[in-house]
Amino acid sequence: MGIEMPFTAAQGVSLSEALRERTAAVHVTAERSGIINDILKQKAGRDGYALLLRNVLPAYEAMEVGLRDRLQNKVLGVFAQPGLARAKAIRNDLIQLAGGDFESALPLLDAGREYEDRVTRAAEGDGMLL
Repeated sequence: MGIEMPFTAAQGVSLSEALRERTAAVHVTAERSGIINDILKQKAGRDGYALLLRNVLPAYEAMEVGLRDRLQNKVLGVFAQPGLARAKAIRNDLIQLAGGDFESALPLLDAGREYEDRVTRAAEGDGMLL
């Protein structure tokens, strides 16, 4: 199975626009389930959102490290653009929501660890699973 890059700057579509378009269906599914659905329906508040961010942060950090390590890769390098990085913004949001000690104040759940481990494993070798 080859990797296809369907969008290029020459087509006038930015990478962030292309990602948004290609992941829209997955985001809709996520928004209709679990904690995201609860947040959107105001069934989960600030604490639930903070817990969600706490548990996705390690995976985002692992992904960004894996991508930065492949800046020279013509496929993966395009995803290492600073404008696509989210970990720093997530970390800053957590500090605002839960304080500077959020890492000890909010638990890293088994699912959060598994997500980080999966992303870390995807970054192994040539990293093409990222």
